[in-house]
Amino acid sequence: NYVAVCRSLGCSAEAFAAGLCVDNIFGLIYFPISSALAAGRPDLQMTDTQPIEQTNPENTPITIKQLSTVLWLAALMTWFGEKF
Repeated sequence: NYVAVCRSLGCSAEAFAAGLCVDNIFGLIYFPISSALAAGRPDLQMTDTQPIEQTNPENTPITIKQLSTVLWLAALMTWFGEKF
């Protein structure tokens, strides 16, 4: 997607390289964080006979702490992206 957007906008080679570098850095930050947030949660088991709601017997909702942590990380990454 990034390459297609840069080609359609006619970005210079320097802008393309800098953007690709930043995209890779944010990928290195995002994926470990999302994996850490999902750690300890069971995988959903989908079958043809059971709706998704019945596959998770705990039916644990997202807590306020989890939601605020994710929003804080999103705000931090947005700020970091704007500053650098």
